[in-house]
Amino acid sequence: MSSNTTSSAEYGKNGKMGFLLLDIMHRVGKHQSSFEIQKRYGWSKQRFFYWIKKLKTLGFINEVSKQFGIYELSQDGKNFYIRYVSSLQPNGIRLHNVSYSYPIISSATLEVEKEWELRGLNYQLERRSNCTIVSNGRSIIVNVSSLFGKDAFQLLADSQQIAENVINSLRNRGWQIDPGKLCRKPEFAIIDPIAQKIGEQLQLSTSEGKIDKSMGVGEIEFFSPAMAQAYIEMPKHIIEQTLIMDKLAEQIKLHLEVMQEMKETMKAIRESLKK
Repeated sequence: MSSNTTSSAEYGKNGKMGFLLLDIMHRVGKHQSSFEIQKRYGWSKQRFFYWIKKLKTLGFINEVSKQFGIYELSQDGKNFYIRYVSSLQPNGIRLHNVSYSYPIISSATLEVEKEWELRGLNYQLERRSNCTIVSNGRSIIVNVSSLFGKDAFQLLADSQQIAENVINSLRNRGWQIDPGKLCRKPEFAIIDPIAQKIGEQLQLSTSEGKIDKSMGVGEIEFFSPAMAQAYIEMPKHIIEQTLIMDKLAEQIKLHLEVMQEMKETMKAIRESLKK
């Protein structure tokens, strides 16, 4: 992984706490239900409510509906999340929602933490510090944890390297796995004052990205690394263009001064010739 890229697991008092605080609070802010969050992690109810209790003790979340398992961020929770994310990488990018799919030729074993059946397929989940691994007998899905940095292309490359390292470790266990590819649109999120203002009134979503403020902080999210990189570098380009225009203005001013001097010199020469 690039030295300029940081995994969400590296924040907090320890890796697990840092990742969970960020990711669970993100999902609570998105109004995901307890069931949806449990499914994301492959947790039992007991383990899920262990972490929910911690967040409630910290005063970061409030229970909205016990019947439907809905929580919301408290104001303290929103304030913490804003400070927490803002302190990670000023003017940086948060890459998330990244998953890679690899076809299975023949399988071996996982260090199974969770197992379930869905639509006739048996799913197994193994958890690592920077991702989760899910096998359904047909393919391996590597869900990479959030990454932070300032280079969108490097973040995407680092996420792919994480997935490849996982697959190589499985091959060493005896798995036979074909090359893989992205299986969902990655999202490159940038905390942005424009998104903050727009998000106060509405949420926007297009084929290129989206804007929302569901976490209490405005984020603009791009699906393309090129667009995310162009957006984050835009202030630098504006400054560069301003400097170029300032320099051009100075050159034009100097040129006009020289032309004025030449005009005065020619006038003096004509007057001297008249004498």
